[in-house]
Amino acid sequence: MSRLITIGCSLTQYDYPTWADMAGTHFEEHYNLGNPGCGHNYMLNIFTEADILLNLGEGDTVIVMSTSFVRYDVWLPNGDWGWQGNGNVYVGMPQEFLKNFYSDEHNLMQSFSCLKSIYEICKSKKINFILLKGFPTDFNNHYYNVDVEFFDNQINELFNFKNFPSLKEFTEEQMGEYKGYEWQDQDGKIDQHPTMLMHHRYLKKLLPQYSINEDYLNLLEQRIDLSNKKNNIQLFDDIKGKKLGSLITRNFSNDYMKNFKYSG
Repeated sequence: MSRLITIGCSLTQYDYPTWADMAGTHFEEHYNLGNPGCGHNYMLNIFTEADILLNLGEGDTVIVMSTSFVRYDVWLPNGDWGWQGNGNVYVGMPQEFLKNFYSDEHNLMQSFSCLKSIYEICKSKKINFILLKGFPTDFNNHYYNVDVEFFDNQINELFNFKNFPSLKEFTEEQMGEYKGYEWQDQDGKIDQHPTMLMHHRYLKKLLPQYSINEDYLNLLEQRIDLSNKKNNIQLFDDIKGKKLGSLITRNFSNDYMKNFKYSG
């Protein structure tokens, strides 16, 4: 059985299909383990769970899309259960935390360790591994208290397409030509995430073997509901990848967590 596991943030898993869901149509089984707002620590955690639960090995494909290097990940067992993907750490995090318990340099080191670990595990198990850029990876003008050149070289060496723009940069370049979706339930706010067309253009440039035909893309575009953003989660259920592990436990009580590994 051909299996694809995709991991990332909202550039990988969103309310409507992304490059990952499109790529998943070429496999017998697809797990989309992207989680909006999450960072690289989350990615290593969910990859480890997938590796154990699915017994990943030769013949499997894992595609990771990196995200921002200033994110903080935590899984909480109360309130809004699950991985708390809050995006940029400077948005919404208490100042005391940022001052006393956080540094961008730490996040850079941790991100490198996480991405390098996934890379090495896949290599050792003969898993087909692809690392794509979700966000820019030029660190020279942001980090000052570590050997930036070392991390810049080491991290960029992991990517399959080192010289191609990140999906974020690619989207910003295309925005003038292809405007993002305008959600009516959010007062006409323009979504800065890539549209399905942008996702497909990016996928076709880098991984044309996983792209979909134009007729199918047009059908997907016609299905989107711009009146209510959240409606689209159900509208595209047939193309969305499955979930597993700590990504789905928020829907169940502690009594059921041990008995539930995969979503349908």
